[in-house]
Amino acid sequence: MLIKSLLISVTTALLAASLSGCGGGADGSDIASELKTPNTSGAQENDGLISQKNFLIEFSEVAPAFLDLAANTTTSTTSDVTVSIADNNNHVITVPKTIFFETEWGSFDKSSCETDSTGSCTVTWRTGKINDTSLIGFRNTIVAYSSKSGETGQESFFDANGNGLFNDGETATDLDEPFIDRDDSFSFTTGIDKVIDTINGVDPTGADGKHNGGDGFYNGPNCSHSSLCSTTRGVSTVWASGSLQLTGTDTFTVGGTITGLVGTGTLLNNGGDAFAMVANGSFTFATPLKPGQTYNVTVSTQPATVTCLVTNGSGTLGSQLGGNTTTVVVTCN
Repeated sequence: MLIKSLLISVTTALLAASLSGCGGGADGSDIASELKTPNTSGAQENDGLISQKNFLIEFSEVAPAFLDLAANTTTSTTSDVTVSIADNNNHVITVPKTIFFETEWGSFDKSSCETDSTGSCTVTWRTGKINDTSLIGFRNTIVAYSSKSGETGQESFFDANGNGLFNDGETATDLDEPFIDRDDSFSFTTGIDKVIDTINGVDPTGADGKHNGGDGFYNGPNCSHSSLCSTTRGVSTVWASGSLQLTGTDTFTVGGTITGLVGTGTLLNNGGDAFAMVANGSFTFATPLKPGQTYNVTVSTQPATVTCLVTNGSGTLGSQLGGNTTTVVVTCN
């Protein structure tokens, strides 16, 4: 299965904005951020809505060395998880907002934190027991979100003309509900991924027990689009997710054995990293891979007088304890 990218990512879809005219559905002015200046000495506080584009999650350690695959040992460790927030005008929100956290595996020292005048707050994640998890590629997903009711956040839009309004010809995010991406697919998979039920344009109760996608409209204030202003939701639950590689920075190799070779040939791993077959016996590709990366060994150039076939040639590196992959078999006859 594919590894989750280390990149901290958010699952959103761009709304196409192509029509003209209109005044604003959902009366966003009633709930709009005042978009005040950040709280510096003597400045007015900013109690605006958290914009999806400015809801950021960071880790003090993205590759905690919890699991040593080669030695089959574990070492308990932690990572600080920090969320920073700002409004759609890129102004830091200085009034406290509560941020909630969920994890695929392990635990937090607290389930939520309150942002300070710098627009950030931190919780500490810690490892659990290895026999409590079936983590794919030994990676752990962590999700942070603004609230289940969504009253403190808004979908973001690109204000191309700088007038502070979402207009025709501009693009906006259309948020789905947050979820734990257990299968590393970067989209929700029913029966595998974990639902985090929140109120959104599709589920007004936030309690239907299902993962809901975006509603196709902009859920936020200051909307002047002719057709994409939500008539039911002027706010939204904003969220972000990231993952931790629990094997630290370890890398491992892919190899196996060659039998029956006469002459020379070439093997490839994932379409590259060429290995020249010149003798029978064990072989190892030169380029190591990270745990969770997939490998696929193929014969690129066959010897002149025999044909070589590969068995056990594909899989996920580090998908089980043991480290390097040595089980690829190349049989020539």
